[in-house]
Amino acid sequence: MRLLQRVLLTPEGRDELTLEIACLEQTRREILNDARNAQDGNGRFRSELAAVDMEIARLKEVMTSGTVTDQTGLVVAVGSEVTVVDEDGEETFTIGGPLAANPRAQCISYESPLARAILGRELGETVKITSNEGRGRLKIVAIRRGQPGANQG
Repeated sequence: MRLLQRVLLTPEGRDELTLEIACLEQTRREILNDARNAQDGNGRFRSELAAVDMEIARLKEVMTSGTVTDQTGLVVAVGSEVTVVDEDGEETFTIGGPLAANPRAQCISYESPLARAILGRELGETVKITSNEGRGRLKIVAIRRGQPGANQG
C-alpha cells in the first residue's frame, strides 16, 4: 500500500496512531486466540483478522510516511490555531488534516490554499494568497498550539 501524498501529523496525532495500532494488535491477538479455541467458524475469524491486519498496515504506513510538525508556536504548523488579518478583518482557525477539516468549526485542511500559503510562516509575516475567491494579502498576527486530538487526520 502506498500513500499518494505526504502526511502531516501533530505530535498528539502521532501518539493517537501509536495507541490505535497497539489496540488493533491486541484485537488481532484476541481474534487468533478465539480462532484457536473455536470448533467452527474459522472463515469468520479469517475475515476479521484480514480486516484488522489491513488497518494495522495502513496505520503503520501513515506513521512511516508521516512528518511530525513543529509545535513550538513559533511557526504555523498542522495543529496550529492561527489568527490572520486581511482587508476584510480578522479570522482565527485551526489547521488540521483533510479528514478533520470543518469550516463551521474553524478548522481548515493543510491541503487548502490558505493553509498551504501560511504553513511554515512566522508570526508577523505578511503572505500573498491566491484562492478561488481571488488574490489577497494577509498578516499572521497570532499562532497558538492547537488542542490535542482536535485536528488530526
